[in-house]
Amino acid sequence: MITELRRSSIKYLFKFISLKLACNWGIFNTLIGLFIALIYIKVFPHKNKLQTFQTKFNYKVLLLQINTNTSFGLSLGQVIIISADLAKDHIIIQHEIGHTEQSRILGPLYLLFIGIPSLLRAFWFGLLYKYWPKLIKSEYEYFHFYTEAWADQLGDIYNLHNHPKKNWWQYFFLFIKKIS
Repeated sequence: MITELRRSSIKYLFKFISLKLACNWGIFNTLIGLFIALIYIKVFPHKNKLQTFQTKFNYKVLLLQINTNTSFGLSLGQVIIISADLAKDHIIIQHEIGHTEQSRILGPLYLLFIGIPSLLRAFWFGLLYKYWPKLIKSEYEYFHFYTEAWADQLGDIYNLHNHPKKNWWQYFFLFIKKIS
């Protein structure tokens, strides 16, 4: 009885701290995500599907699906903006939830260490895929960047993207070695 009470108290305390961190530590990222989502809703009101869902981490995420010709996913705080074709893929949704977890962990540092490098990587990978497809060995190469590998690990899909490295941080050190 006492151990059950302690477990439930610890669980409640963890949820409370997690909510406070999301509202304080990650509020900047969530506000940017909400702002971008509102722009999409205003500009393309008939092409959107808005929903919320609860993650395995016991918090709610706002998911905005957009019908567009371009496939993309964007996670900012508790907001995920994703193209309708990718929203059908549960693995991609879990990957984006991984980015949401990164935002909760890093807070305002998320954009500097994850958001901007991930966006640049996606842009560069898209250019390569479009103009020089022979340079890309497989579709999974995109996920072999530290930002994406860590998101996969947090989203519990690390093994599904054929990662040759055992841990996401090995990709980070490889990236630091390449740029120095």
